Order: sequence, then structure tokens, then C-alpha cells
Amino acid sequence: MSAMLKEDKLLKLLIKYANSRRIREGYRLVKVMEIVKAYENEGGLVGLCVKFPSRSRKGVWHYVLLGRYGIKCTCEDSAMNKKVCSHMVAALIFYYVVRAKEVGEDKSLKELDSILSRYVSSP
Repeated sequence: MSAMLKEDKLLKLLIKYANSRRIREGYRLVKVMEIVKAYENEGGLVGLCVKFPSRSRKGVWHYVLLGRYGIKCTCEDSAMNKKVCSHMVAALIFYYVVRAKEVGEDKSLKELDSILSRYVSSP
């Protein structure tokens, strides 16, 4: 597992946000996420398009597009209420786990921590 972030380091970081339902749910959703497309350049991974099955509607998928200019999700919570949803959190966790191979574990964890802290503190 040297190519990606070690799970114990990731879990240690996520415990810091244990009171956030969206972050707990996002971590759980990484397991059911499917990669639609990965965007790369010479420097490595620069973006992702992933999808998640809807929990309430069979056959419906929620898509997240993550890149250097931001992140968007097609779920109702995000699209209509302009909120950070658990799908976005899952995509971010996955992205920074993979990114650890390119920039190193410490830098990747620091970036993820910075982003999650903004989402937890946002209304």
C-alpha cells in the first residue's frame, strides 16, 4: 500500500471530524463510489468524475465532478441547497488518498485537513 495513503493516517485525520455527519457519511460512501473518469496530466491526477447510487431511488446516480476549479454534485442537497454534500466529501477523500502517491502523505493529509476544516465550519 505504499502507492497510496496509509489508512491509519487517514482515519486519524478523520477522527478529528467525527462530529460531522457529512464527513462520516462521505467516508462510508467511498466504498460504493464508482470512477467514471480520471483526469491526468504530466503532474498526475488533476480531477475526477465519480458516481454514487442514490439511497432512496433505485437506478438513480449522483455524479461528482472534482477538479482544480472546484467541485460540483448533482444530488438535490448540493444542487438545490448549495450545500457541501457527503458525495463531495467522499470524492475529496478518494482524491487526496490517491494524490498522496504524487505529493507525499504529509502534504496530501495537510491539504485534505485544510479542505475538510472549511466544509465542517461552513453553514
